[in-house]
Amino acid sequence: AGCVELAIAEGCAKNEDLEGCLAALDKALEHGQKDSTPELHFEVMTTRLRLEVLLSQRTHARQSLDVLETLATDLESPYYQARALLARGDYRLPLDQSPARDDYRTAERMFRIHGYAELAATVAERLKTS
Repeated sequence: AGCVELAIAEGCAKNEDLEGCLAALDKALEHGQKDSTPELHFEVMTTRLRLEVLLSQRTHARQSLDVLETLATDLESPYYQARALLARGDYRLPLDQSPARDDYRTAERMFRIHGYAELAATVAERLKTS
């Protein structure tokens, strides 16, 4: 059910229905926490963080980032660690490009070292434009 809510949230976002997106993310988050699926919880928090950064909801975004970083640590995976760094870079970018770029560089290296070449290339492009 959480995956369905996440898909609904993404559809709402594409249709610029931000209230619907937030409502669906809240439902997906409930499922992610209740079902004890940290990967789903991570996906929901990543989407929520992107939306909060877009809406300049810095306090909420910081809280989402904290949860995301804890989940990445709990998942004990370089893939999720690098994604958390990428999310932190996105959070920091509007305020200070230098630490954001540091996060991007570290995420890019982690993706490359652990065999995620496509994600590493995506982050490298983000570095060029930040």
